[in-house]
Amino acid sequence: MNAFFRLYGRRCLVTVIVLSLFPSPIRAQLPTAQLKSLSPPGCQVGTTVELTLVGTNLDESTDLVFSHPGIKAEILQTAAGPWDNSPQLSFGKFKVTVAADVPPGSYDTWAKGRYGESNPRSFVVGSLPEVADNGANRARTTPQAVALNSIVNGIADANSVDYYSVELEQGQNVLIECAAAMVDSRADPLVAVTGPNGLELHRDKNASGQDAVISLAVKQSGTYLISVRDVVFGGGSDFFYRLKVHTGPRIDFVIPSSGQAGSTGQYTVYGRNLPGGQPSDLTLAGSVPLQQLTVEATVPAATNELRSISFLDSNQMTLDGQPISLGAVGPRWLGVTTDPVIIEQAGDNDSESEAQVVTVPTEITGQFYPARDRDWYAFEAKKGEVFWIDVVSHRLALRTDPALTVMRVDEKASAQVAAVDDTKDRAGKIQGFFDTSSDDPIYRFVPDRDATYRVLVRDLFGGTVKDASRIYRLRIRRESPDFQLFAIPQQLKATAAQVLHSTIAVRRGETVLLQVRANRIGNFSGEINLSLEGLPESILISNAVIPAGKDSVWLSLTGKVDAAPWAGILKITGTADVAGSAVSRQCRCGSVVWDTTNKATQPAVYRVADQLRLSIIGEVTPAAIDVAQIDVTTSRGGTIEVPLKLIRKEGYAETVKFVATNIAGEVKPADVSIDGKVSEGTLKFVISNAKAKAGSYRFYLKADTKTKYQRNPEAQARAEEDLKQLDEKLNTAKAEVKVLTESVASSKKALASATDEGKVEIEKKVAEAEAQLKAKQELVTQGEAVKKQKAANVEKLKKAAAAKDVNFSIYSAIIQLTVVDSPLELEVPETIEVKKGATVELMTKIVKQYGFAEATKLTVEVDAKTGLSAAAVDVAADKDTGTLSIAAKADAAVGEVALTVVVSGTFTKLAVTTKKKITVKIVE
Repeated sequence: MNAFFRLYGRRCLVTVIVLSLFPSPIRAQLPTAQLKSLSPPGCQVGTTVELTLVGTNLDESTDLVFSHPGIKAEILQTAAGPWDNSPQLSFGKFKVTVAADVPPGSYDTWAKGRYGESNPRSFVVGSLPEVADNGANRARTTPQAVALNSIVNGIADANSVDYYSVELEQGQNVLIECAAAMVDSRADPLVAVTGPNGLELHRDKNASGQDAVISLAVKQSGTYLISVRDVVFGGGSDFFYRLKVHTGPRIDFVIPSSGQAGSTGQYTVYGRNLPGGQPSDLTLAGSVPLQQLTVEATVPAATNELRSISFLDSNQMTLDGQPISLGAVGPRWLGVTTDPVIIEQAGDNDSESEAQVVTVPTEITGQFYPARDRDWYAFEAKKGEVFWIDVVSHRLALRTDPALTVMRVDEKASAQVAAVDDTKDRAGKIQGFFDTSSDDPIYRFVPDRDATYRVLVRDLFGGTVKDASRIYRLRIRRESPDFQLFAIPQQLKATAAQVLHSTIAVRRGETVLLQVRANRIGNFSGEINLSLEGLPESILISNAVIPAGKDSVWLSLTGKVDAAPWAGILKITGTADVAGSAVSRQCRCGSVVWDTTNKATQPAVYRVADQLRLSIIGEVTPAAIDVAQIDVTTSRGGTIEVPLKLIRKEGYAETVKFVATNIAGEVKPADVSIDGKVSEGTLKFVISNAKAKAGSYRFYLKADTKTKYQRNPEAQARAEEDLKQLDEKLNTAKAEVKVLTESVASSKKALASATDEGKVEIEKKVAEAEAQLKAKQELVTQGEAVKKQKAANVEKLKKAAAAKDVNFSIYSAIIQLTVVDSPLELEVPETIEVKKGATVELMTKIVKQYGFAEATKLTVEVDAKTGLSAAAVDVAADKDTGTLSIAAKADAAVGEVALTVVVSGTFTKLAVTTKKKITVKIVE
């Protein structure tokens, strides 16, 4: 019952305004590009707009990358002036052109600059003309006039309200939509509309996710006033919004809300202002009437994909779906399934006795409508079959908290089998990094007898809410193992309360980590092999396997010291043996939309992203750790040492402590400190804990440290050289002014003594010289002003480039430690023969590994009823062979007997044992 927290807990209580030339005080880390907002955050299809980046560490941003190839960006620049050596680039400012064939929707955008490629931000392509908030509309008396069927890109100021006026005519059905959270804004907009008579008609917030929608049936022609503010009066560059005032269509929901892959069928669209739509008997909360329109749509054949051109929350990462064309009303995100899709039957299935009978597998679209709705479904199941029953509703970005009850129908009555609300791990995942859990119930059902079973679906939040958009998808299917993969760039933080923006940006020589998570479906527990594609040869990667039964694995990516700057898509594919077939799945990706220093008081915001991208930053990391051996094997009781080398950039002389991270404490090696005067250390594994278990352990070394960092000294050097050249040009121009001044004076002197016949020609020369002098003096004045600007820029860059302490973390490549159960191996014959009543000697060789050099003991394990026995044999520490005497009783039965040879010893106080089975043939 945590939907309220997830839907309302995003309120951002702190506003942080960032400047691209200075690192964020939240992190004080080595800089990586962080994109906060785009201004404007969108534009009309088929048009061009000037766009400005807002963020941190966006120095020398020269390019934008969009998830749609039809959106292109070109950096703005001004032509070289008389005092410039070349055209002047406007870093962080671009001309963005959207092709006419780009579908309206939201697309991911990444900024590329000196500090790599940024996190994504949404850029919205609309179908209507767009204007900007003029900034002079903060009072009711000075609203900004906007045209009907247009979009305003605005920014909410703190403690302020934006006002807009629009002329409307009686009889129009107008929609006022304010997109904010859905386009990566911090704003939680509250929108109100006032009529020509000055009375407020409607106000709304959080109608969809966190964004406001108002339906206005215009009853009086005139000027209407629209106000927009953040609900708690927050503001700043992060609080942008898109206000859409229009008479066009809006889809509120579709039934069914999913389609079977590769099928074509009928879909009923419910919404407002639908072209050709007819009135329906359904309403939204607040008694907002809805239209309906039946369209034919084709669902793509591809399954196991998640694509969208609209905001998808982190808990929607587990869904399969994509935008599907619904004719004139436009595209809508619908689920894609392999199961047959049906809808809740017309009529009453509110009672158990009227349960709608369905055939498994199936996916049913139903509604929690009207208030207190209870829907029943019935299906046949046989004993021992395995089913998965789940409800998808909260994951459709709805404020629902579904619950299901499973009942068995017996001869005289029905008996409850299960009542399911949230999944067992739900509470533990809330506020976890990129939480994909939800309030939707999921249940694995194994019938204990053949019977008819009924499923009750209800909304625990639906007691008083009458809202037809509260739909659900009930899925009942037989168990079918599968898996999904997720990867979200994550900056490992100093405290558990922090969630920080992160990108996969690698400096030369640096190692960064990426966690790949597996969502195991249908009880799948097998090993998943990962492959990474798209990376240049200058990036080294660790081997990548998600072990059987595990839900994640850390990968390391290391940039070579000579790596060139680069950016591109990182494609991760997982392959596994699922029920005897090779199954491959593409890794999905997500992003931190808004970070936080304390997620308990200000929750972080996440969403699904379109691409997983990696960039190489063209500067060398201050320090890196080289592990001589990243694949280490020892046994319980064993000790092994691995040399470490700290690679230091010139000037880095900190003492560094490395801590083994993400490894079980029973096998964790001791911390390694490397003094600032040396560069070598030793990682020592001592597997002496009695609780240490054999197995494979993947971990990494981490050291939190600091360094003196100079920010972009090359920019300072270029600016100083530019200023120097300008100064030289200016001195030359000043000398020319002096020469021209002297020339004018000389000409004037000649004019004073000239005869009447020569005056005309001399006067002409004087006028020309004065004109040249004036032009040159104006040029010098302009040069002085430019020099002043460039000198100020040099000082700004010098200040930014001054060495400052910054924190950073050093990570090793992934280290794999394999711990075997015993350091001992046995070499014995597979088969020996002994006569009844006789003894045979079994020669045994003991192979000692991993530094084991202790005494051992040889014994056998055999059922006494077989008539075989052998006395224990002690083997000295300096010996590696022993002889066991295998005796057969005179009355032992002839035949083959299984016997186990056991070698045991003590290794660093741990008992270690190795066993090997042989066959003993008893003969007459």
